[in-house]
Amino acid sequence: MSKDEFAQYLNPTSMQGGFAQLINTKGEVTSVNPENGKTFSLSELQKMVGGYIEIIHFENQVMVVNEEGKINGSKLNEEASVIFSNTYGHIDAIYGNVIMCASELIN
Repeated sequence: MSKDEFAQYLNPTSMQGGFAQLINTKGEVTSVNPENGKTFSLSELQKMVGGYIEIIHFENQVMVVNEEGKINGSKLNEEASVIFSNTYGHIDAIYGNVIMCASELIN
C-alpha cells in the first residue's frame, strides 16, 4: 500500500460517495452510509463487521473491527492490517470486515 493509499483511509474528507468505507477481507472497498443519514447504530456496525465491535482510534478516524474476528475463524484482512500496522507497528493483525469512518459517525 502506498503512502497516498494509506492516507486516503485516514482522511475522512477523501471518502468518495459515502460517509464511511467498508473494507472486506478480499480488499474490496465499499462506501457505506448510516441508515439514519447521520450516525451508525451499534446494530448496523455489528452487522457490517459480523459480530461484537472493537474500535481502534487513529488520528482522524476510527476503524471498527470484529472484536472476536481472530478467534471466530474470520479471514485475515490484509488491507486493514496494513493500515493498523502503519500506525501501531506490527503488533497484531486484523481479521474480518472493517469500517473506516470519522468517530463522529458512531452513535
